[in-house]
Amino acid sequence: MDLIQENQPVMFSETNKSYLPLPDISDANLSHSFKSQKPSTKKKPPALFTKRPPHVNRSNSSSTAIAISFRCSPGNGQLSSMYQPTKRESYFDQCFEKICKIGEGSFGEYFRSESYREERLLEVKRHEEFSSHDHCVTLYRAWEENDRLYIQMELCQSSLESYVMEHSNIPESTTWSFLLDLLLALKGLHDRNLIHLDIKLDNILVTEDGVCKLGDFGLVFDLNRENKESAMEGDSRYIAPELLEGVFSKAADIFSLGITMLELACNLELPSNGVLWQQLRIGILPEESKEMLSEDLYNVIRWMMNPDCEQRPSVNALLQYPRIKILLKRRKRWWSITKMSYREERLLEVKRHEEFSSHDHCVTLYRAWEENDRLYIQMELCQSSLESYVMEHSNIPESTTWSFLLDLLLALKGLHDRNLIHLDIKLDNILVTEDGVCKLGDFGLVFDLSRENKESAMEGDSRYIAPELLEGVFSKAADIFSLGITMLELACNLELPSNGVLWQQLRIGILPEESKESSPNVGIAIV
Repeated sequence: MDLIQENQPVMFSETNKSYLPLPDISDANLSHSFKSQKPSTKKKPPALFTKRPPHVNRSNSSSTAIAISFRCSPGNGQLSSMYQPTKRESYFDQCFEKICKIGEGSFGEYFRSESYREERLLEVKRHEEFSSHDHCVTLYRAWEENDRLYIQMELCQSSLESYVMEHSNIPESTTWSFLLDLLLALKGLHDRNLIHLDIKLDNILVTEDGVCKLGDFGLVFDLNRENKESAMEGDSRYIAPELLEGVFSKAADIFSLGITMLELACNLELPSNGVLWQQLRIGILPEESKEMLSEDLYNVIRWMMNPDCEQRPSVNALLQYPRIKILLKRRKRWWSITKMSYREERLLEVKRHEEFSSHDHCVTLYRAWEENDRLYIQMELCQSSLESYVMEHSNIPESTTWSFLLDLLLALKGLHDRNLIHLDIKLDNILVTEDGVCKLGDFGLVFDLSRENKESAMEGDSRYIAPELLEGVFSKAADIFSLGITMLELACNLELPSNGVLWQQLRIGILPEESKESSPNVGIAIV
């Protein structure tokens, strides 16, 4: 029996209840490399397993296009009316003008055979299940012709792989948005007990609107019905460590998505094997990632890449993460605006604004009109926003802060007396007149506590929101919190965090130590 030294690193295998020695990864000379902005000429790593053998079977060959669809709805999968079977040209040549290769997936280059045909038909069937999902690539139709299978899908701007090459410094806000897109796509699969098993930059497409969509469903695996021996992992650069032990679960997709986000956010060149590959799978992230990522994003990625698959978060747990939850709520608000039409939403804002137009501490609305499909709103001209005022006056006297606080309390009283809450109080939504009076503006998120469904309520800027809003608790107290943190920002000239540890501290009553010295009386009032 081999003995393991006391200080030797080990990996514990649940399948055989034995300890497996790991290679020594303490070499300080090893470091991760980063991508250049130009496309890499390096060949992709080979797949871990050989593809299907090239046995050709032409028993199903046909020179006429035959539509393929597994949808129940009539008309789905029908061939284009432009197709004329009597012509010598194929359906592809008759109905499509431009042909170019734009990428490849796990089954990128294929041999024609009966087994291959069945595999590809299964992929079409799986893809159709998610074709209507907002964050999965749409499949329009599929057909067989001349012993080939054609799949027509929506045309996106590029793959996420190409997007990274073209944009070397991607803003973190974009990374969070892409992460949410892909979590919503994964939720569609995981809710049906399906796993994707091939999440990577090259299998994610980006639309012209900057939305990420998941594609390539060739390795999708059903955890309910299928024999796990038939499951197959994808690109070695992205696979979860437990897949090598034959453990297939939803957590594998979470790991792949986590390492994909690491690659995206840090412009990292992922290794396909070796010591650095092992490091990423035992929780050792590149040192540079701590500097390149915010603490919030770094912690989420580490959570998703936990070596223990049972300790990784589920899709639903990630959707409840504060930063992601806020982003999702904003999207739902936008989706509701889209459903009710932008014009109706703006008219509702005009209606709410008119109710407070005569209030001394709300911005006056003079008139509104529509012309050439545009909505115009004429309001009183103030000197500046309070945001600009703070920029111009670095040291604001405490007496001015108290005066501004009184102005805004009077404005809030006007709303709260009618059982309305503002939900978007911040420096940028407060205007200052030439006489130095503060007036509240932007009534787009005003919410009626008496009549409206709380599911339609939407919080504003994450820097100012009250903590209970993340739990769906909407009350007048939320406005008080937002006003309090706005006064803290004003009095201390503070840069408010939008997430992370400092964000959390402010929401459990821990104010910056400096605030006690700069404005002690205001600090007491805020607490």
